[in-house]
Amino acid sequence: MTLKGFLRIVPVFNISAIWCSVVIGLTATTYTAMGGLRSVVWADCLQGLLTVSVPMLIMAKVAYDAGSTGARPLNELDSRKYFLNTAFDLTTDETLWAVLIATSPTFFNRVCVDQGTAQRYLASRTLRQAKCLYYALLGGAGAALTSRYRGCDPLLSESIKRFDQLVPFYVVQDFRGFSGLSGVFLAGVVSASVSTVSSVVNSQAAVWYFDVVTPFFKVAPARLDCIIKTIAFAVGVLTTACSVLIPYLGSAMSVRA
Repeated sequence: MTLKGFLRIVPVFNISAIWCSVVIGLTATTYTAMGGLRSVVWADCLQGLLTVSVPMLIMAKVAYDAGSTGARPLNELDSRKYFLNTAFDLTTDETLWAVLIATSPTFFNRVCVDQGTAQRYLASRTLRQAKCLYYALLGGAGAALTSRYRGCDPLLSESIKRFDQLVPFYVVQDFRGFSGLSGVFLAGVVSASVSTVSSVVNSQAAVWYFDVVTPFFKVAPARLDCIIKTIAFAVGVLTTACSVLIPYLGSAMSVRA
């Protein structure tokens, strides 16, 4: 759950990924188990402001820098080696078959039917608004970074070790002259990580209670609140413990595939 968060925090803070995962996981688990859905909703409202500000900040900074360098022709972007690469190479995940066979089912599950993601989409007034927000932030930030590094791949130059570190690398390199922007980035990343953990803990606690506990045990109404909080805390602790293994599993793309 906290994989995406600490993959972005670690290069900037230069601290242990394990400690990042533990602190974020236990923090979200504690207030979710104690406050339930209401605490998740109110916390997500505040965290959402910071989370949305991060990709918008990146797009604004790239646009600001591009204004001083002039427009660059689109044909400078040589993407043929990435798009429609049909080579049957099992040692890389940058082929068409790797995306269709491995990444797409995982992506559809995460975006379409995952309960934590559905909670966020339902917060929008209409389905159209949810789609616009998702594609605008994801596509906009991706296009901005592609424009920024189209002539110099940080991974090939060994400036970064994984693709997941591209965003924090950009922040470290390009936000140096702007006081406070790096802090906004870190606050947004932490907010997104904590929000993800709290949503998953809350939703999984509900699933476990209604699908596992209720069919086999009769629960008195007076004990309902205590049982759900216990389940939520147990789910949070278990998933946080499992996340300690993430730094040893490679990049986020490799883990998903």
